[in-house]
Amino acid sequence: RRPRPYVTFRDYDLSIFNIQENLATAEDLVSFPTEGNVFLQLAKIMELHCRKKYYIKEKLIKFYKSCFNLSGDIYIDGFWQSEEYFKDIESSIRSDFTFKAPLDNRTRDLVQEIRATNAVSLNVRRGDYLASRAQKEFYYICDEDYYLRAMDKIAGMVTAPTFFIFSNEIKWCQAHLMSQYPVQIVSPEYAGEKFQDYLKLMALC
Repeated sequence: RRPRPYVTFRDYDLSIFNIQENLATAEDLVSFPTEGNVFLQLAKIMELHCRKKYYIKEKLIKFYKSCFNLSGDIYIDGFWQSEEYFKDIESSIRSDFTFKAPLDNRTRDLVQEIRATNAVSLNVRRGDYLASRAQKEFYYICDEDYYLRAMDKIAGMVTAPTFFIFSNEIKWCQAHLMSQYPVQIVSPEYAGEKFQDYLKLMALC
C-alpha cells in the first residue's frame, strides 16, 4: 500500500460473496512479477520466459481463444472482460456471486421504496477519477448532460421510472441530477461493509 499519486487502493472484497476462494500464498507469488519495482518485475518476467512459464499480456480488450490452450503456471495481465472466457461456467459464476449476508435492517424502508416503484439504479463515479488531469484525460468523465440524456432514454423505455442514484460524490448529484423525474439519492450511510449493501440495493432496481 505504498502511497502513489492518483492511485485508488483496492482491497480484496470478494469475501462478501459465496466464493470458495483459493488464495495465492506468499510462496506462490514469489515466482511472479510484482508491482512497485520495475527492474525486479522485468527480471521476473524474463525468468518466467526462460523457465518456459507463461506471461500473457492482453493486447486488446477482445476474446483470445488461444488462451485455453495454455497449461502450467501462467501469469495473465489484462482486463479479460469478454463473456466468452466464462460462458461455459455461467451457472457456477452466478452461484459464486450470491451474497453471504442479507441486507442490513436499516435499509428496510429503502427496499420497500425500490420494490414499490419502477426503480432504476444510476451509479455516478467521479471522486477518484477527478484526481488529476491525466486521469481525467484517460477516463472519460461523464457530465451532467450525459446523465440527463441517459435518464430521458430510460424514461422512454420504462414506465414512470424512479431513479435511485448511488455515488461517491453526493453533492454533485444533488446539484446536477435532480431532474424532471422522481429521483432519490442513496447516501453512503447505506453502503454497508465493503459496499455490499449498495450493490444489493442496486441489484433490486
